[in-house]
Amino acid sequence: DIYEVTLSGGVATMDYIATSDIEVHIAFSATNNLIYAVSKHENSYRTLNPLSGVWGPTVMLGADYGEITAAVFAPDALGGPSGKLLFGSQNQNAIFSLNVGTNVVTPYDTYSPVTGGDLAFTSDGMLYMATRSGNGLYEVYPAPTPDVLLGNVPIKVTGLAATDGDQLLLSAQGLMSLELYNSNGTNAGSYMLELDGNPYTLRDGDLASGCNTGETVSDCDNYTTFYVNHGPDIDGSDLYTVDFVAGNAELTYVTNVDFEAHIGYNPEDGLMYFVNKDGSIIRVYNVSTNTFQGDLPILGGVDQLTAVVYDSNNGELYVGDANSDAIASIDLVTGIASFYANAPVFGGDIAVLNGTMYLARRSVSELYEVVPFGNAILIGSIPDGVNGMAPSPNAGNLVTSSATQNAFVEISATDASTITTWPAMLSGDPFTFINGDMASGCIDNVEGPGPLNPLQGELQSELTAFPNPTSGPSQVVFTTAETGRTLVEVYDMSGRNITTLFNQEAQQGHEYRLDFNGAALPNGVYIYRMTTQNETIIEKFMI
Repeated sequence: DIYEVTLSGGVATMDYIATSDIEVHIAFSATNNLIYAVSKHENSYRTLNPLSGVWGPTVMLGADYGEITAAVFAPDALGGPSGKLLFGSQNQNAIFSLNVGTNVVTPYDTYSPVTGGDLAFTSDGMLYMATRSGNGLYEVYPAPTPDVLLGNVPIKVTGLAATDGDQLLLSAQGLMSLELYNSNGTNAGSYMLELDGNPYTLRDGDLASGCNTGETVSDCDNYTTFYVNHGPDIDGSDLYTVDFVAGNAELTYVTNVDFEAHIGYNPEDGLMYFVNKDGSIIRVYNVSTNTFQGDLPILGGVDQLTAVVYDSNNGELYVGDANSDAIASIDLVTGIASFYANAPVFGGDIAVLNGTMYLARRSVSELYEVVPFGNAILIGSIPDGVNGMAPSPNAGNLVTSSATQNAFVEISATDASTITTWPAMLSGDPFTFINGDMASGCIDNVEGPGPLNPLQGELQSELTAFPNPTSGPSQVVFTTAETGRTLVEVYDMSGRNITTLFNQEAQQGHEYRLDFNGAALPNGVYIYRMTTQNETIIEKFMI
């Protein structure tokens, strides 16, 4: 069980957050406001959002590090943007550093007397360790510098964390308080533990701390499911909302795009991403205003995209490529696709439920758990011909659609078993799925359907670059279809912003010419990106 602890007036008040089904030791990242829960025995970790209680997927560490009993996240000054998670092995008496951006593990301290206990960083970058080995509190230094013993701590110490005043908070088995220590090892008092107004006795456990700037996720009053249908007798793809009421699934037509589309929904911005199956573009549709906001070209060699999901936990769009049996993440600024996981993509769909990504495979009708930067794990068999999947309106389950069928099927995310079905209805008549895709999310701030306004067809902004290729100097020429704030930027293929060339109001129809000299850049492919109120246009060029 994981708790938030509030320290006030000599009392440490505990408030329940979530439960892990295995023994974990915890660290907190102030960079992304997540708890990292490291398994003691399974050489893996998961993230936990402490404000929403949502768990992320299991990530394997890639080797056997024995029993992991201590964990801490390095401050930004030491870890950098990608973050460094330190964990201690009591079998190997060593501390390791995990880069959570790449999941690469390297030695941090080849000898340290880790036994139970915990690790903590203070704001000056000093690492401290409390250990049951001699009941000691140490300053920890990477090898070959020896660790420095500061003093003794209670027996069977379990956790260590830094306070905002750079003192050290300590937990130990059997205590009814959290003990406070100065950084020189001297005791500075204690906080009596309370849970639900009653005294609390500590068992085995762990501590973590840090500044949490995340925002509490509010409840959703209007959660909806979307279904997109395409195939014979359909000009492009039709988008519908799905309302699960009175045992049926009532469909309502929303809009259409002129290509085979698979969808992901961004509830924070009320945006639907129509991804062209051929991997060419993402067409962005504002559900609130019923307008298309333009096309984002996809870059990165994905070309048979039959599964799509937008993950609100990290703001990433993911696509499943049936040609490469892989899932890629797409940067929604540059359109660049990057490898995310191996998975047997074939038709079907991907969905994120409680922080875990799932893949429904149409061929052989199987459900998988997607493992970041690893291989997907088979869960079980699902209905034949699945073409769409999304979180169910019933918490903890998934709902699927299948070609030639006329009912949505709810399945268990645990074992893939069928739970219930909802007959699909459109205007009072049964609705038969052809081929399609599903997405879901909160539409509290979204207005009801209105007149179709295919803005993409009306806009005629243009962006070109020459010479292309170039030895360095080039010129970008653009005109906008409407007067308004316009941004023109240069990116490399990793998504890094090289420079901003234009950031002001542009007049409709006026031709603008901007010079850029990339002679100092490495040879390769780069991107001019123009953004207006309703469009994003990308032009690739080569140096």
